[in-house]
Amino acid sequence: NARGEWVVPPTLDNARGFSDDGFARFNAGGRWGYVNLAGQTVIAPQFADANAMRNGLAGVRTGTNQWRIIDASGQFTCEAKFFRIMGFAENGLACAVGYNATRQKRFGFVDRTGEWKIEPRFHRPADFGDHDVAAATDDDKKFGVIDTRGEWVLEPAYACINNFNADGFAYYYLENSYDWDNPPGYLNLRGEPVVRGNKHLSERMVCGIAMNSHDGRAYIRSDNTELPTPPICYGTQFRKAGRLALVLLSERTSEAAAEPDRTRWGLLHDDGTFVRAPAELLEPLTDE
Repeated sequence: NARGEWVVPPTLDNARGFSDDGFARFNAGGRWGYVNLAGQTVIAPQFADANAMRNGLAGVRTGTNQWRIIDASGQFTCEAKFFRIMGFAENGLACAVGYNATRQKRFGFVDRTGEWKIEPRFHRPADFGDHDVAAATDDDKKFGVIDTRGEWVLEPAYACINNFNADGFAYYYLENSYDWDNPPGYLNLRGEPVVRGNKHLSERMVCGIAMNSHDGRAYIRSDNTELPTPPICYGTQFRKAGRLALVLLSERTSEAAAEPDRTRWGLLHDDGTFVRAPAELLEPLTDE
């Protein structure tokens, strides 16, 4: 916990992080189960594999190529079995693998009862996440956007469309993400291009802001405008917590020239405001 005390002693064979539902998967004796935030076992380790608990449901593997659905109490919600099942979205649908009309394995969507709400016809897994639209491809060449009935909101037109983020934007590109003439961008929930970046546009948008350079010198907002910032020479992705990024001012800034002994590191807020780190600090520790 935050005081450094063991909630669950380090006795597990394996474990994963907590989902928004407050459950974490753990492995003991070669089997997977779930604990809650208090470290209590809420679903005993009994499964060969398990997905994160999302929206009160999870897919678990009970045998070779055999996945079933459980609820937060660990009870099976139905008798249906699948080759694979992914996480359940806010709308209650999960991507799963089944046979199409010609007995080929494809991806479709099921509900908690195991009923196919969208027949398995897609070549790649997809996720509705927090929304009622998802990126999908039925030929593995062009991606479009489908609704919860499996109908195209956007007919397949792009070489790549990622999952929609929490704010309802999805990264896409036409043919090549490094094509200067057709740079990548972001679509809204209607499948409309709303952001056009350059070839270095980040695939990750947080707080409605994405890096639009390979080193964090520039950021673009979801309204397709550049985030106003002081001149910077390095920056990280924005983080949801605090709605800020860590940046380094360029040596060419007037602030840096006037006070060369002060740190050029600081925090960039989502309105473009820069807050300098305390003078006695030299450099932040980052994963990079």
